[in-house]
Formats: sequence, C-alpha cells, structure tokens
Amino acid sequence: MSIKDLKKEIQNIGREVTNCPRRCKGIVKGLRRGIIPRGLILEDDGSGRLGCVIVGINPGNASEKERNYYKEARPYESLYERYCHFWEEKLKNARYYSNLRDLARRLGFKGAILWTELCKCERDKRRYRIVPIQTLVTCMESFLKRELEAVNSNVPIIAASNIAYQALCYSFPN
Repeated sequence: MSIKDLKKEIQNIGREVTNCPRRCKGIVKGLRRGIIPRGLILEDDGSGRLGCVIVGINPGNASEKERNYYKEARPYESLYERYCHFWEEKLKNARYYSNLRDLARRLGFKGAILWTELCKCERDKRRYRIVPIQTLVTCMESFLKRELEAVNSNVPIIAASNIAYQALCYSFPN
C-alpha cells in the first residue's frame, strides 16, 4: 500500500476511533469533558515510505489545555482531524515521541512513523492501575488489527513498553 493510501486508511480508522461509542472497563472518555479516544497518527516525513510502527499501551491523560481544545470542536468538525492538528502543534515534540523517534532513527528505520496504541482511550487512573486485558483485546480487535493489516508485513514494529510487546507477540505472532 502506498503511503498516500495508508494515510487515507489511517484517517478512516482515526475517525472511527475518535467516535467510538463503546464504554469499556477501565477507561474514561467524554467529549463534554474533552476526553476523546486518540493515539493514532501517521507522521509523514515526505519520503513516500513507511519506516516503522510504534505501539504504546494507551494515550496518557490529556492536559487541561488539550481537553479544552477538543471541547471547542464544532459539530461539523472531525474530532480526528482536530486531534491530528493538536498533535502536530503541541505533542509531536514531547519527550515520549522525541525519544521513540530518535530510537527508531538510531535503529535505521527511515521514513514515516505510524504511531498507535493498543487501547485508544485514557485509563481511569482513579480506579485502575493498568488498562484491563479485555479492554485492550476489544480495542486491538476493533482498530489495531486493521491498522496493522494496512501496513506492509515487512515494516518493523517497535513496542513502547513490555506490556505492548507481550500483547503484540500474543496477538500478532507473525
């Protein structure tokens, strides 16, 4: 799949992600509070090829500034495009992304990076220490599976944590 086609597919999945109606165990979300499912970004470097996929567990808790940005969305606006804009302007150079981007480059993976998560929703940190397994499985089946099917099978995947690594090994052994 070309990077242009991949971008379209990721945008389609991203729109579904930000509008996911599920109320899975262990997560929080709600547009009125500015807490939306997120974590899927295709960072295109202009090379025309995908260098790697980087998979985390789930997005961290959004800052008040980020939540307010999502709350200001107009009914006709795509929440996914709004998230992508915020990511590009405010999150792209955060330490999490910078460090993992640097790791990918040091490993020799040149090209665009597909950033994604096992689970696209914030963890309910008041009640759960980790995202429940069933929630991870539900989200991976709904979204991550499709994301990885859209990617050429020889594109390397970097797991951003031990939990992400184990989940990827069990769910996508090939």
